[in-house]
Amino acid sequence: MLAPADGTVVSVRDDLADQPVGELGQGEGNAIVLDIGGGRYVVFEHLQQSSALGRPGQSVTQGQRIATVGNTGESLSPHLQIQDRPSLDDDEVRTIPMVFKHTTLTRGGRESTPPTADLRRGDLIRANR
Repeated sequence: MLAPADGTVVSVRDDLADQPVGELGQGEGNAIVLDIGGGRYVVFEHLQQSSALGRPGQSVTQGQRIATVGNTGESLSPHLQIQDRPSLDDDEVRTIPMVFKHTTLTRGGRESTPPTADLRRGDLIRANR
C-alpha cells in the first residue's frame, strides 16, 4: 500500500496474525491511520502482520510504501477510507468521498474519468497513462 497523500502517521497496529483467505476473523484488524490535514484522516485496515513501515508521529510522502495488504480482523477484505477523525470505530466517524486522479472508473459497463462516484463492490479502477 502506498500513501495517497503527504501526511503524518497517527496510529499503527500490525501485531495480529493473518487469517487464511476467505476466513472471517474477530475484532479489529491491523491498521494505519494517517492525518492528511484539513480534518481528514486516511485509514487503511486489515493489513498484513508486521508490514507497517511507519510509526506514530512519522511524516510520509505521497507514493511512499507504508504497508502490505493482509487479512486480519473481522473482515473478508482490506479497507481504505477517508474520514473526519482518526477513530477506527465506524460509528464515531463521517466518511469523506475520495476521487482518484488520473484514473477511469468502470461501473455497470459505463466509464467516468475522473471517477465521479464513491467506490462500490464490483467497481473497476484503472490508471490512465
